[in-house]
Amino acid sequence: MKRFYIGVGLLGFSAVLLIGILANDAPTEIAPEELAERVLESAPVWADYQEDIKGQLGATPAARWHGEPLRLRVEGDQVSLVFEVTGIWATYDFAMPVLVKDHLGNVYRNESATRDGTTVTYGYTLKDRVEGTSVPWLEIAYPHHFERLALSPQGEWVQ
Repeated sequence: MKRFYIGVGLLGFSAVLLIGILANDAPTEIAPEELAERVLESAPVWADYQEDIKGQLGATPAARWHGEPLRLRVEGDQVSLVFEVTGIWATYDFAMPVLVKDHLGNVYRNESATRDGTTVTYGYTLKDRVEGTSVPWLEIAYPHHFERLALSPQGEWVQ
């Protein structure tokens, strides 16, 4: 008899739980305006980049970002990194924050992002750059990836 009451109690609890789940609305999409604001306010750090962008922008927008680096160029202390972006992020007027880490360990968040069709050119300014020396490589952090890009003596990397 005791088992019967336990079974009925579990069945009742399960029914209440199911009704609660079904009664809640599914999470709504983040409006592009709100997502743009989140991008401006975001401050991901290198060590926690993947989790930071999910926490600061939202897990769904972070998961929907798809892109790959096409070109990287270092001229003096200026870095330009070009990505091909696909999916919903290719339609936005703003860009996912992408981090760059130099061979000295300095980490930079993009200062600018210029869109031209489905390509986005990110801009960075290196600090502690010694004039006349080359940058051997830069590491980049973007959704779902960390990569090290080896640069030519002219400061270029092309996919």
